[in-house]
Amino acid sequence: MNGRERLTAIFGNRPIDRPALKLWGLKPDLELLHPAYGPVCELAMKVTDLVVGASSPTDTVLGIQGGQITETFVTQAMNGWEDVTGIIHTPKGDLKKVFRRSPDGTPGYDLEHPVKNESDLEALLSVPYEPFPFSMQNYVQMDEAVGDRGICLCFLDNAVYAIHRSLGSELFATMSVEFPELLDRALSVYSGRIRLEAERVLETGFRPVFGWVGPEVCIPPLMSPDHFERFVMQYDKPLCDLIHAHGSHVWLHCHGRVTSLMNRFIHMGVDVLNPLEPPPMGNVNLVELTAQYGDAIGLEGNIETHDLWTASPERMEELVVKAVAAGSKSGRFILCPSAGFMEFPNPTDRYIENLMIYLRVGYREVTQVYNRTSNQSPGRIT
Repeated sequence: MNGRERLTAIFGNRPIDRPALKLWGLKPDLELLHPAYGPVCELAMKVTDLVVGASSPTDTVLGIQGGQITETFVTQAMNGWEDVTGIIHTPKGDLKKVFRRSPDGTPGYDLEHPVKNESDLEALLSVPYEPFPFSMQNYVQMDEAVGDRGICLCFLDNAVYAIHRSLGSELFATMSVEFPELLDRALSVYSGRIRLEAERVLETGFRPVFGWVGPEVCIPPLMSPDHFERFVMQYDKPLCDLIHAHGSHVWLHCHGRVTSLMNRFIHMGVDVLNPLEPPPMGNVNLVELTAQYGDAIGLEGNIETHDLWTASPERMEELVVKAVAAGSKSGRFILCPSAGFMEFPNPTDRYIENLMIYLRVGYREVTQVYNRTSNQSPGRIT
């Protein structure tokens, strides 16, 4: 199988030749964040199955007029960082947000969210909404660039993530108890906009794998399983049903302790769940997970980025070997780190070495799965 065939079969729950190998963030003609990533990209382009993403321009909360109704100011902070302040003019008053931006590509963070109470959320919902003009150009170009090496995900926003970006974790948790009906109203509005975006894609005749991130902000320990049912399942399952009804599939990114929610993810219609973090970042025991769920859901990940940054070479190899041995038993496994590989502007020698070990050992191990099963009649990897 080539990469496209293999990944398509994993999403469709069909027999595969071997597990897939993915380096999250890799794509054709990728610009290097640091020269040290050069050998990693060169090897990865030879041995991995590509999974990239593209989408039509969108803004679920403010729509196309977001830039027109938001005034932006930049002020200097310490050590070269900048504070980017946005004033959003809504029909019910102004909202202020502040983002601290790094000078070197290091991830920044929100200092101030635009919604600070229920009145602010009402103000945000009062903004007249007009979507961006729809275009599949980005998707088509990226899908053609990937070719038979892999697949291009069509990315959608996520309703609970859109809420969280405006409120932050603490206020989201508080309002889930004090003003759940208001959250439901906002989620209904945002999920409706996202559904329309998916329908626009499907009306073109394309049948991509759709992907989104966000439910991780509504799982234990941040939120309870009941909150997951109310604020994620209620809105994401109809979207998954729509996608499946048109012959497409769903990739979902959800960090954290996902083990207790696996039945819910399966019922919701997730075809492949990422990134399946082991302890201490998550709680996934891949041996137990594959034994319990088999091929009921595609499994992607299980290599923690923190281990790529800190583990000894021997430990790194051990982690990869164990992950492939356990994940391959599902028949729907994609070996993958828990985050994009090129998110550190100044990678250490150990990190680069471990990325190379991940690729070399990962390719060796998934290929050995093929060698062990190549004499069998066509069927699932067991």
